[in-house]
Amino acid sequence: MGHFFLGYIHPFPDGNGRTSRFLMNFMFLLGGYHWTIIPVTQRTKYLDPLESASIDSNVAPFAEFIKGIMPA
Repeated sequence: MGHFFLGYIHPFPDGNGRTSRFLMNFMFLLGGYHWTIIPVTQRTKYLDPLESASIDSNVAPFAEFIKGIMPA
C-alpha cells in the first residue's frame, strides 16, 4: 500500500499522485504483476476509496478497487 501511504503524507508540492501510482506499479512489477493503469473513466471510483482510507484508516476498499482493475 505504498501508493496510499505516500499520498497520505503528501511529501511533495506537486506530483504526489503520479509518484504514488508509479511507486504502486514499481512494487507490482517487483512482485511479478503487470503494470496497472487507472482509467480516467474510473477516477471517482479510484479517488473515493482513497479518500475514505485517509479518513477511516481502512484501506480495504481501495485495495479491492486496485485488485479489480489489475490486468490478469
